[in-house]
Amino acid sequence: MIEDKIENIYTKKVVIKNAFWLYLGFLLNKLLKIIIILLSARILGPENYGAFNYALSFLGIFFIISDWGINSLLIRDYQQTKEGEEIIKQAFTVKSLLISLCVILSILGYFILDNEKAKSVYFILLIMQVLNSFRDFLNSLFKAIQKMEYESIAVSMESIVILMIVVILLVKVPSIINLGFAYLLGALISLLFLIFIAIKLHFIRKIRFYFSQESLKYYLANGIPLMLYGFLGFIFFSTDNLIIGYFRGMYELGLYSIAAKIVLNLNLIPSVAMTALLPYVSYHVFNKANLYKIYKKIFLGLILISLLLIIFINIFIDPLVKILLGPKYISSIPILKFLVWTILFLFPLVLLDNIIFVFNRQWLNFYLTAGAALFNLILNIIFVPIYGVNGAIVSTLIAQFLNFLISYYIVEKIIFVNIK
Repeated sequence: MIEDKIENIYTKKVVIKNAFWLYLGFLLNKLLKIIIILLSARILGPENYGAFNYALSFLGIFFIISDWGINSLLIRDYQQTKEGEEIIKQAFTVKSLLISLCVILSILGYFILDNEKAKSVYFILLIMQVLNSFRDFLNSLFKAIQKMEYESIAVSMESIVILMIVVILLVKVPSIINLGFAYLLGALISLLFLIFIAIKLHFIRKIRFYFSQESLKYYLANGIPLMLYGFLGFIFFSTDNLIIGYFRGMYELGLYSIAAKIVLNLNLIPSVAMTALLPYVSYHVFNKANLYKIYKKIFLGLILISLLLIIFINIFIDPLVKILLGPKYISSIPILKFLVWTILFLFPLVLLDNIIFVFNRQWLNFYLTAGAALFNLILNIIFVPIYGVNGAIVSTLIAQFLNFLISYYIVEKIIFVNIK
């Protein structure tokens, strides 16, 4: 009895410690990333900043498969079995094979890239992507052994290094190559730190190649759902960059990119809130009537917050853009005022997706969301060549509204069908 209580207390302390470090690192990293985005965009200007984002998005096509759900499977399997060392070796081997495939595809992709400025930073960002992929693997390993503070330290170190180089080097010599080196060095420092910790904790010797057809089949089969969700995210949030860059040029992409990044960072508000609320929501899963009341309150709260932010941005964004980004980005103001309306759907979608996940209906949601994502892609291809960034915004609004309606229908008419 006493041992059980001691174990429960220890478990709670570990959970609280992990949550604290994750939130601290997450918030600090996001704050630093926002500063980096604003400084980089201001220094480089729309044309060069657009080319940088074009190269990143283009590489993103090939690195969609770099994870394949392996990081999440590593965390789960390491906790559920006693063969931890075998799991690490197998996961690392499959991960390395996937990264190698991504590198080969990326090199081939270079020859079809149509922008010289994007090409100039392409291989720097390619190396950065490789380093980030291995860093994410080590982060997953530390999560598996309940040492999440190292991930927080690593991502914070990365952002600090990038910010320092942006302030010291990019201010003096503005170029997308220097910005690429900033991101590359940030990724390298964070990876080296995690390797050092892995050596210190005697985990580095467990990270070895161990190929078997069974483990390859296992990870490829079980990782498909997680990879597909990542693919949907890419369609929703990255393909518009590629289409705008291809049809409308880097200047227009630069104006759109900064507005899109601001809106995506606003979406952190419901994401952080729901991460904290998910255990509470999960606790009430067997009491649908009570959970429905909680869900309704959170839903209305998120709608209200999104409306207040939309009003705030439409009133105050003009002077903020002039101060933070400079006169080069004045043309991005109407883009941001238009694009920010997407949070009216994005904010409650975070809640709806969590409710669907709690009730294990994510596959139903996936198929319907996939339809909305493909619809978004088709609309972008049709509208962007004619209407530019406005076409991309209209496409996003329509697709996200459709995604919202689908998720809302699942929650209201399937999950809570008999609840008034």
